[in-house]
Amino acid sequence: MLQEAVAHDAQRLVSADRNARLDYAATLSQGWRRERSSVLATLDLWGEWWRDALLSAAGLGDDAGTVQDGSNKPRWSAADAVLALQAVRRAREHLLANVNPQLALEVMMLDLPVAATETETEGAPIAPGTA
Repeated sequence: MLQEAVAHDAQRLVSADRNARLDYAATLSQGWRRERSSVLATLDLWGEWWRDALLSAAGLGDDAGTVQDGSNKPRWSAADAVLALQAVRRAREHLLANVNPQLALEVMMLDLPVAATETETEGAPIAPGTA
């Protein structure tokens, strides 16, 4: 199912390095050339995933946007989740405006926050832009 695959990708990429994110953007951009509706659906699901992360960061959700594996659960601030939502929205708008798909998706991947894990933060508060 596409939703499960996108959630898995999102969980993996929040902690991924730049190269993994750019590889994912390249894969999506190749998909854009073949099947635009699938890429738009993927971006819509990314938006839902980050919306869930925002709700969770604000204490209004159920951790739906975080990895459920215990001690290395990614964490981010509500501000970071908002920035991610904006990045996904901009990428979708750029694709529909016929911007180069690879560039639009690479910018989105670079704009997404990188989640710190609980072991990295060790009780330190997560300030906007530091996750």
